[in-house]
Amino acid sequence: MEWAEMRERHQHGESISRLAEEHGLTRNTVRKYVNAVSPPKYSLRGRKPSVLDPYKECINARLAEYDVSARRILEEVKERGCQGGYGVVKRYVGPIRRDRAVLAEIRFETPPGEQAQVDWVDLGHHMVDGEAKHLSCFVMTLGYSRASYADITDNTRTDTFLQGHVNGIDYVGGSDMYCHASLLPR
Repeated sequence: MEWAEMRERHQHGESISRLAEEHGLTRNTVRKYVNAVSPPKYSLRGRKPSVLDPYKECINARLAEYDVSARRILEEVKERGCQGGYGVVKRYVGPIRRDRAVLAEIRFETPPGEQAQVDWVDLGHHMVDGEAKHLSCFVMTLGYSRASYADITDNTRTDTFLQGHVNGIDYVGGSDMYCHASLLPR
């Protein structure tokens, strides 16, 4: 419900202006909502038809098939003769798109000691001892604790990569049962 959501978000510090903009309401209306003890009473009596009513089925079908912006929907319904503006389309499309929102990232959890992720970060060229060198950074991040180790090098050779593993495991207090310096190529 719009009223309950606005009250909760406002109680957690969200501004009345931000809520008004997002819900397409005036600040006074939002202020009335967040200060109200009970939800507002709505009446269907006197409800005016929306300029989008003839296009809602088409809009819903389009949104079900693709993640289309309100601007693009507006262009499409204007081509079909709709006289509405961006605001009315945005207010209609916004809740539908929010309901379909998916998490952008789901964390992959691992038990302690099970996994670390490693990669190179390209740092570009820098002056080192008066000489321009291409620097890279070996980064190791533990899956469980997100503890990290980083080492800046002037090469990305395999022996440097493997030594980065050894150094990283040693740095985070890992067991040398899993990584021996004797395994590194000579």
